[in-house]
Amino acid sequence: MKNFKNLAYRHRLLLSIPIIALAIYLGGTVVSSSKHPKTGIVRVNNRTQSCEVVSAEKHREHIKVVLRNKSEKSITAFVISSAISPGTVLKFKEEFAYSENNSAIAPNSVYEKILAIPSSLYGEASVSLEFLAAVLDDKTSEGDLEVVGEIEDERLGEKVQIARIMPLLDKMLVLSDSEILIYFNENFERDLGIALNSAEEDLLVQFKRERGQIIDQQGRDQLPEQVKEGLHTGKESLLHKVRELDDLQRAESGNGFRKRVIRIRQVYERIATTL
Repeated sequence: MKNFKNLAYRHRLLLSIPIIALAIYLGGTVVSSSKHPKTGIVRVNNRTQSCEVVSAEKHREHIKVVLRNKSEKSITAFVISSAISPGTVLKFKEEFAYSENNSAIAPNSVYEKILAIPSSLYGEASVSLEFLAAVLDDKTSEGDLEVVGEIEDERLGEKVQIARIMPLLDKMLVLSDSEILIYFNENFERDLGIALNSAEEDLLVQFKRERGQIIDQQGRDQLPEQVKEGLHTGKESLLHKVRELDDLQRAESGNGFRKRVIRIRQVYERIATTL
């Protein structure tokens, strides 16, 4: 399984052209701007109804945003953007669906994020934010339909990759403790590669059936870029889990390895129902 060691895992970013990456960190306690004379003004245009922007403060190197979910449903994803120049959009997507601990913004709860900003905005007295869209736990959504569609497309790609690995996990779980380790070390990598790199044609047929025909500028049928991104990100996430299994099987017995496989299967089964 040493081939897994050479595979890098990349974090997901929602891209805009051109786009500046946001570094996102968990915030601390909410403090009013009156106690921070160096805070700037943040103007917010909120295109959703269920997600209230309680406060937004600009500090020198970041923007602190506090949100409240006014819906009776949990929020599983949202997107915020800021046009920092005529041709440059700073954009951030918060996606909870892939969380192993089933996190989301629960009904009537408050959620805080600190968004790092580029140095070009450090000296600005004010900035503008667009709260573009939110996706709820029943898969309904609010806000910009194009942005929501991009979230759904990427989720579809990741869901496909999860569906591709589930039969392999099931195959391992019917084996004995000794057989499960033999299969993992001798054949799992080959089977996983075949599954995750399956041709896109079947997925394109499924996508067209569910979403209508997709035509690129040359008039050819193709998958949207967000679906492709989801396929790639889903593949990288699964390979990361496999690397963890590879490390575990070197130190654990067959029974301990089996328990970890069961746990991974449970996590991906839950994620698939959220996507």
